[in-house]
Amino acid sequence: MDATLIPTGEVRSVRNTPLDFLKPAAIGARIAQDNEQLTFGKGYDHNWVLDRTSAEALSVAAEAYDPQSGRVLNVSTTEPGIQF
Repeated sequence: MDATLIPTGEVRSVRNTPLDFLKPAAIGARIAQDNEQLTFGKGYDHNWVLDRTSAEALSVAAEAYDPQSGRVLNVSTTEPGIQF
């Protein structure tokens, strides 16, 4: 997105950025890092494009785990992206 929070349509790699959740990471652990997208969104307010093998099949998009309670949230979708 641009500085006015309008989606540009550009698909950027999140690899090695504070928006990289390809491997488990605590939400908020990297939110204070210097990153243009985090500044524009005032944190995580972005759409992640999902790497999907099928446009029709339900697939896991995200998982959140609370180590204190042991609760797990799994999100599955047939959509091409997820807003977080």
